[in-house]
Amino acid sequence: MSALTNIWNNYTVEFSTAQKVIIAIVLGMIFIIALLAIVLVIMEIVK
Repeated sequence: MSALTNIWNNYTVEFSTAQKVIIAIVLGMIFIIALLAIVLVIMEIVK
């Protein structure tokens, strides 16, 4: 258990910034997809 927690702590310390970047990219992609979906819906309504 202690070995696992040490590995986990090392992982979180080493990859905390990388994880933040990945999360930011994922959130950005979701935001862009949501915007595209809204635009498509508006275009359908306008048609």
